[in-house]
Amino acid sequence: MSLKNRMKKIRLAYGASCTNMSALLGLGINSWANYESGKQIPNESNKILITMSLHPHTMMSILRQYPAQTNRIKKSKYVKIRTNVVKINGDIDQKSGDYRIKLFKKWEKQLT
Repeated sequence: MSLKNRMKKIRLAYGASCTNMSALLGLGINSWANYESGKQIPNESNKILITMSLHPHTMMSILRQYPAQTNRIKKSKYVKIRTNVVKINGDIDQKSGDYRIKLFKKWEKQLT
């Protein structure tokens, strides 16, 4: 699956708009939308940041570590996105052992 398709799939899973994802990652306001639509290709540093945000554990870290980005979106939207990311993380974290590994692989497979 291409990066732009993975971006759309994860954005929808997080319950975020393109503008929200741009704001949370500190990108230009239309960057996520332009990358997702294929109008622009992200530079290497943005590509790495976007790729990292596709994994729910990393996105949770971003939400925790960089709350300053949250002033760029409405608090209610931030709470909704964070709740969705926490739920996805919880679904993964509640599993243990080999099943947890399988669940990670299943999550990553859905994005490929």
